[in-house]
Amino acid sequence: MSVAAILEGIQERYDSQPVAKLLSGMWLGLAPDTAGLPYAVYTLSLTAERTFGERFENGDLTIRIYYADTTAEDQSIIGALDTIGEAMASAFDDCSLTLTGYTSIYVTRRGRSIARDPDGGWTYELQYDLQVQED
Repeated sequence: MSVAAILEGIQERYDSQPVAKLLSGMWLGLAPDTAGLPYAVYTLSLTAERTFGERFENGDLTIRIYYADTTAEDQSIIGALDTIGEAMASAFDDCSLTLTGYTSIYVTRRGRSIARDPDGGWTYELQYDLQVQED
């Protein structure tokens, strides 16, 4: 099974959605130092499953949106971050990923959270369960 194909499907989904216009980008693992806020970072962990000869990958996808505005009130920041978070959720909630060599079975949101970082920034996190089947 190719992790690269699944990562490509996730990135293509993001790139094709309106949320991409709200962020400076979405990167796997770590954003470059040059990334402007707000931006997103995602991680993916997969476990293999075999059922009657069919091959699946079950995954845990976490998307974190980073935002900072030292001049705005907390409620204003939370509102702006929630708008971006909702756009990201609209892009990935119950979506079907376009994959080469695989069929997307489901992408289901498991949870979300918002937190303030010690350095004054904010993080909005979405957690998803996903499953793909090898063609």
